[in-house]
Amino acid sequence: MTKLGKLFVFVQFILSIGLLTVAVVTFTFHARGRAKNEHYFQPQIKANKERIDVLAAARDRAEARYMQSTTQLAQLEGFRPAAQNWYAAKFALTKTGKNAQGQDVPDPVRALEYQQADEKNIDTRTFFYNPTFLGPVFVEHRGKRAAAYDKIQESIRSRQNVIAQQQQAIKEALDKYAELTKQLNGDDGQLKGLYKERDLMELARKRAIEEQEALKPALANRYSEAVLVLKRQNALLQRKSELEKVGVAAGNAP
Repeated sequence: MTKLGKLFVFVQFILSIGLLTVAVVTFTFHARGRAKNEHYFQPQIKANKERIDVLAAARDRAEARYMQSTTQLAQLEGFRPAAQNWYAAKFALTKTGKNAQGQDVPDPVRALEYQQADEKNIDTRTFFYNPTFLGPVFVEHRGKRAAAYDKIQESIRSRQNVIAQQQQAIKEALDKYAELTKQLNGDDGQLKGLYKERDLMELARKRAIEEQEALKPALANRYSEAVLVLKRQNALLQRKSELEKVGVAAGNAP
């Protein structure tokens, strides 16, 4: 072995002895401090142990409930496919109003019915469906038993057609009303309107009556003159007839 190797081994030995000494001193110091601290923190340690015991008991109860809930969950998971199929069939019945054979069902919209498995133990209480499709409780709307969804949609579509026809009839009636209103009231153009024409005719009638009243005295005078002329004419005709008779008599004399 070379001198350098011997020196390296010696240095390692010295370092090992030094580190061992430091470790022994440190362990002794911590051991004394730990004994002192254990005596000082003993009440707190006791309280923490009691709290740990309480929490451990609570944990055990929670684990028991978890296991019980896991069992119930497994039961429900096994039950879920049948329940889903039942709800799907119930929904189809409510929607279409027909059973699986395609036959119409009277009053298909009825309340869902459940039966309760256990009333006493709330931890194990589970609700299951009643497989009866048509229960005794009817769903009502505005005092009438509700119809199937498809039936309601069909009724709505038919009513929408009627509503569209009525709306078209209303539009035509409003257009006719506007046209008649225009004929009655007229416009800013050449159309006077029936109301204005009526007023003009009434004004013309009043004027005619006023003119007639104004012409009544002249008409009476003209009538009197006509009577006098007629009398004069009759007198002249009578005189003419007399003269003709006299002339005829004179011509026939010997």
